[in-house]
Amino acid sequence: MRNSSYQKRLFKDLDQWIAKGWVKTDHAEQIKQSLPKPSSYARLPVILGFLGAILICFAAMSFVAANWQDIPRFIRLIVLISALWGAYGIALWLYNNNHAYFAEAAILCALGLFGANIMLIAQMYHIDRSPANGVLLWTVGALATAGLARSLAALLASFVLMCVWSATVAGLSSQLLQWQFLVLWAVGLILTWRIASRVNIHFLIASLAFWIGVNLFKVSDRLDWHELAAPLLIMELSLCIFAAVPLLNLFPATRTNNGVTIASYCLLIFLIFVFLLQIFGHDNFEFNAAVSTILFALIVIQAIAVIATVSSQARTIFDGAVIMATAVIPVMFAASSSNATSSAAGLAVDWGLALGILLLCVWAVNWAQKNHVPAINTGALILFGVEVLYIYFETLGGLLNSSLFFMMGGLIFIALAYGLHRVHQHLTRAENASEVKP
Repeated sequence: MRNSSYQKRLFKDLDQWIAKGWVKTDHAEQIKQSLPKPSSYARLPVILGFLGAILICFAAMSFVAANWQDIPRFIRLIVLISALWGAYGIALWLYNNNHAYFAEAAILCALGLFGANIMLIAQMYHIDRSPANGVLLWTVGALATAGLARSLAALLASFVLMCVWSATVAGLSSQLLQWQFLVLWAVGLILTWRIASRVNIHFLIASLAFWIGVNLFKVSDRLDWHELAAPLLIMELSLCIFAAVPLLNLFPATRTNNGVTIASYCLLIFLIFVFLLQIFGHDNFEFNAAVSTILFALIVIQAIAVIATVSSQARTIFDGAVIMATAVIPVMFAASSSNATSSAAGLAVDWGLALGILLLCVWAVNWAQKNHVPAINTGALILFGVEVLYIYFETLGGLLNSSLFFMMGGLIFIALAYGLHRVHQHLTRAENASEVKP
């Protein structure tokens, strides 16, 4: 059983339920004692099994590639097909003997051999088609394997292959929107509910986000928009989804426990882009009419979502105000990079942008602690520190000698560490106090 993360969450929930009086202490202890103790040693053979399967795939492909020209074509086909079905046969045997994890490793090995078969057979018979077609067939095979064997490894591999196919089509094809991806992704969505695992949700969301990003960059390039247009649109779209996610819990048909996961990805994407664009994004942005219209429409949609969530008490007024203020950040990027902006106004916007990023990081830490998302908590704290370092280098890097520069930098970061520690203590006390209240 994949019970490590489940047990951690259950222990945390039991402590909260005890504090609220929903569960008695002795009953909670009995529940904890009934669970099997997680063992890090038990994971080691599984990890080694997966690594072994991957190395076997590479070994087989290297051996065949080195001796490929000396092997008759008929023997080549027999070797390829036998290796493929042999791996599937081993996986079936392992499943029947209750070695589920090692069976997953065998399936992953079989999928690797399936991809090698596609490429080598295409080479044998001089099938000169787009490489994307081979990746597409590989993806379909991975989805079929995931559906028939209910294999988690095959499903995760299919999501990775979807992204590889999407990037390959974007680079080699003139197709504007890769609608085929949505068909594959919909099949993966169905299989995600059949193969229960928290990892599935992460791959599902990440693959869709990757496809949206690839297509936005493709559309931006085709319509000859400015190179900053796609990142700005991605940032606003991420905020729109982040603002609207709590609405899912208002309707029984769409109620889901994965809303926090979706919101976390959206917030993470925004934080990454907001920092990268601050460093690399200043490049004479032009306010294209289409881009401006889309940005304005996304901000309006975001405002509607914020009003709806605040009105339904799915979000606090303060959080809603922060989200709407954050929506201005992409527009500030565009304004600071515009040719029409004077040097004084551009400098003011840059400082406002830096302050906005710092405040956003502090709010993201608060949001992550309230929603129990340690990854966002850590990421926002790191980004806060990096942003302070970036401001320090940009403002004082060339004005001070080396020793004074590093001395002041060290003192600033010590003070920053102390301040963040106090903020963390304050948020933790506030969270514990809210949990104790009946």
